[in-house]
Amino acid sequence: MRRVLSTELRRSGFGFLCVVLLLVGVAVFLGRVPRFSGYNSWSAGWASQAREVNAYCLVLGPVAATVAAWIGAREHRWGMRDLLASAPRSRAHRSLVTLFALILGAVLGFAGTCVLFAVAVAPTATYVSADTGAVVGLSLLGLILCLTVGWAVGRFIPRRLTAPLVGFVLYLGCALLSYSSGAERYFAPVGNLPYSSYQQFLPGVVPAFAGWLVSISAVVLVVVLARRRLWALLPAATAAVSVFALLDLQQDASGYPAWTRRDPVAAQQVCSPGEPVVCVTREHEAFLTETTPLARDMVAEMSAVVDLRGAREDVFGDVAAGYLPIQSLDTAGSVFRGGLADPADVRFQTLMMFVSMRCPIGPSDATETEIGTSFDLSYVAAGLLMPSEREHVDDVVTSPRAEALRQRLRDPEAARAWLARYLQAVHACDFDGLERLAE
Repeated sequence: MRRVLSTELRRSGFGFLCVVLLLVGVAVFLGRVPRFSGYNSWSAGWASQAREVNAYCLVLGPVAATVAAWIGAREHRWGMRDLLASAPRSRAHRSLVTLFALILGAVLGFAGTCVLFAVAVAPTATYVSADTGAVVGLSLLGLILCLTVGWAVGRFIPRRLTAPLVGFVLYLGCALLSYSSGAERYFAPVGNLPYSSYQQFLPGVVPAFAGWLVSISAVVLVVVLARRRLWALLPAATAAVSVFALLDLQQDASGYPAWTRRDPVAAQQVCSPGEPVVCVTREHEAFLTETTPLARDMVAEMSAVVDLRGAREDVFGDVAAGYLPIQSLDTAGSVFRGGLADPADVRFQTLMMFVSMRCPIGPSDATETEIGTSFDLSYVAAGLLMPSEREHVDDVVTSPRAEALRQRLRDPEAARAWLARYLQAVHACDFDGLERLAE
């Protein structure tokens, strides 16, 4: 058996599949690096990166299926079916050895991609939960399911166009499921697990989803290899039970299943010693040392107008009054090294978040004129509240009315009085008050 497996590893697509998946993984990784993507989309935590790996399995899965379909049609392509039928090993035995070699290649290629992401995020990632590992494991099971489906289709339809077509159809099917509006969007085998930072799965989700993926893989294997295909009804029943269990979970406001809830440990605020207090979430504890002096400088500069006791990272919009809400640090990390990628941007975005209208509004709740006024006045207020940021704020093109307001507020006393009224109107979601302040 060992010699047979060794031969299969050398002659099958094991090495090719491993290298292809690793190269695709490197390509999607580079697409996330700001230097190559052109914008800062790098996520700084383990949970976010696990979600990214799962999302990119939407590409890795169809690629694995394409290679597996090509290998599945190998016996027909080489004209060896009659010869192999007379061999002492059964067809099921030969098929399982080939499939095992392909799965091993997929596992190694996927593991290489995961290691790349892990090494890149490790300097800024401190908090990890069991659900993060579960997401990676479920992503691997989805990848194996895609591979198994591709291999089975290649055996049943051994044509030259089968391999690229099965990859395309699988990608299209998973994408349509992922972007659908119904509950079925959660059941795409790859690419759409509802999990991200500050979340944990509800009890039962992980085993049920794993059961769904494994059962479908088992159905495919039984249909391809078993003499009595009715045996496929057993794993099919298991898959149905898993689906019903997942659909029966807690319902969210839209009526669809909610598979996650807030992770209280990840969202817990970790604070620096001393005053004023500066806090970030445990998810981003690695940024606390660098964020503390940045936030304290902002609090000190604002103290002439607004009295703040400290600063807290704002993830859910629930920062208490009297604290400066720090913008979410989820995309503030650097690749392969610790610390904030751009402290000046964190400072600027935090300032703009503090002076901007953050009320939940719908299309009918505010007119286009009111939204434009809110935008213009936020930049006027930012420049007055923090003169050190004025050079960045003044570069933004605003309306002539806003420019005239800047000129009228050159007097420091008038500016402080205006800012006090402005912040009161912004935090009260008072659009009418903003219109009066713009006059």
